[in-house]
Amino acid sequence: LRRNRIELLDLSFLRPKRFLDGTSSFTELAWDAAGTTLVTGNIGGEVGLYKLEDGRQRLVTPALPDTISAVTLTPSGRELIACDISGQIRRIRVRDGAVLEALAVDAHALAAAALEDLFVTAHRDGVLRVWAAGAGGEARAIGEHGRRIDDVQTSEDGAVLLTRVRRTLSLRDPTSGLVLASHKLGSQEKAFGGKSEADLARELNALFASF
Repeated sequence: LRRNRIELLDLSFLRPKRFLDGTSSFTELAWDAAGTTLVTGNIGGEVGLYKLEDGRQRLVTPALPDTISAVTLTPSGRELIACDISGQIRRIRVRDGAVLEALAVDAHALAAAALEDLFVTAHRDGVLRVWAAGAGGEARAIGEHGRRIDDVQTSEDGAVLLTRVRRTLSLRDPTSGLVLASHKLGSQEKAFGGKSEADLARELNALFASF
């Protein structure tokens, strides 16, 4: 990601395979579940959609009034969630760029994750917010965690959340925000008892699958 250009690398040689150019400096990007579509946000508040088979931009919509701070696609790829630094959040239909829902909070979102019927946003004020798609308002705020939440992901069934606060990864209950397990990146002290990184990754994946 370099200003208004995205470089897609061939992982066999780590050389640029294709360039995707935009009209303004990119700030955020996210893949769809199949890895064939890329959604981008830029400094001008625009949301873009690229099909990687030909590198063409299929959608550009001036969805938000300020710099995009988070974007994500639903698993089906039919909708996307875009957030900006003013606290505005938009649910957008991918087919035509129509804004299906407009929401706002006091603290801007740093990350977002989406399912078909709900989406989660992580905010600078340390609050995780879970929204019901189409409900027109905040579904629930699952606690104040003290520090800004830098990233969030959700399991396929929405039964567990993965958050990152600085170097700490945590699995959380999506109803209470309670930490189920945690791991500090780059540290030898692990929540699962000093296991190797590979063993820890397997256990985290198994924990996700068990919910």
